[in-house]
Amino acid sequence: MCISRTSKTAGKEQKLKFITTKGGITKLTAYQKDFPRISSNYEKHIPSSQKNQQAIQPQQITEANKTKENQNNKQEHRKEPAPYTVVQTLAARLRQLHVVHADPIRLVPPSHTTKQDQPTVIYDMDDFMNKLAVDCIYTIIGKFSSTMPKVELIRKNFIMQTQLNGGVNIAHYNAKHVFIDLENELDYNTVWTQQRISIEGKLMRIQAWTPNFKPEEETPIIPIWVLLPGLPWHCFKKEFITPLLSSVGKVLYLDTASINRTRASMAKVKVQIDLTKARPRHVWIGLDDVDLTIGRWLPIEYENIPPYYVYCKHQGHMIEDCNFKLRDEEFKKRKEQEIEKANRNKGEQLHQEKDNTQIKATEQEGKQQQSNKEGNHQEQNRQQLEEGWQIQKKRNNKQQLENSKKSV
Repeated sequence: MCISRTSKTAGKEQKLKFITTKGGITKLTAYQKDFPRISSNYEKHIPSSQKNQQAIQPQQITEANKTKENQNNKQEHRKEPAPYTVVQTLAARLRQLHVVHADPIRLVPPSHTTKQDQPTVIYDMDDFMNKLAVDCIYTIIGKFSSTMPKVELIRKNFIMQTQLNGGVNIAHYNAKHVFIDLENELDYNTVWTQQRISIEGKLMRIQAWTPNFKPEEETPIIPIWVLLPGLPWHCFKKEFITPLLSSVGKVLYLDTASINRTRASMAKVKVQIDLTKARPRHVWIGLDDVDLTIGRWLPIEYENIPPYYVYCKHQGHMIEDCNFKLRDEEFKKRKEQEIEKANRNKGEQLHQEKDNTQIKATEQEGKQQQSNKEGNHQEQNRQQLEEGWQIQKKRNNKQQLENSKKSV
């Protein structure tokens, strides 16, 4: 039985440990000098008078006292709490090591200019599309049709529904998108080829990430099953099929039946394709670089290719079902009607102005004619007066001439 007591030695408080046996106290040891104490609240309060009495009368060790002391020690002695520990996953430690030992990215120095009176920085295309995207080769996009759940619930449900070999990091982007960073190609292919995951009763579609990602657009890059009926039996290998389907897309993996060779009629391959590019229906397996007639044609079949409309850059509908195009056409029609109405109003205004101009011209012409008439009348009167004056003058001259002749 252990009994803990406190004694003062050389002005310092020291906690002692008494080890008792049937014969009494046999050994005395000291605890570690700086051993932390839990709390003084666990110590039993003893009145000062009782402490003095215990100091005067030495305690008699009996079986009852031993039991009582044992109970008191159990109450007083408590286990120290374990220190806090930070548990890191292997993926997190590897990621930190990768960041520490990662080589710095050397970029082409960008050029600076302005566009629309705003500062502009021009980067190298290869740097933007390739070098900077090295850490994002296993990044995919999770898109919700409606408002998504909390990110904590997305992380929890995603980990429970996917069997990953490495770590995963899920980052919030906006109200409908999350970025999912995976750590290896196997996990990337496993998650991406699922295409859909239900989280808290809401559907999350899986899409490929590209450096030109825009939330209002959907990528045309998707994984589909490609069938190769009649593929030679000894060619059911990814090393052979990968270059064979290079014109179709990137080969991801073969299905279980093709790997285990339990279906000889065809090979089934999961391929990453671009919906905006043409898909060949046959491929020629040639066996001679010089004589291209040596070989055979192999048909290519595609399973469940979703429609992709380039106008709105969304998957799952055709042109006649595109709400974006219908909306834009309606907006365009409304705009044309407004322009036509404005032109009509402008034409009516011009016609009215023309009529007003003609009316003003007619009125002015009438006034001019009237003024001309008045002027002509005045001129006529003046001419008549002048003619009358001339006639009268001639008469007077004639009379004077006659009078002068008479006088002579």
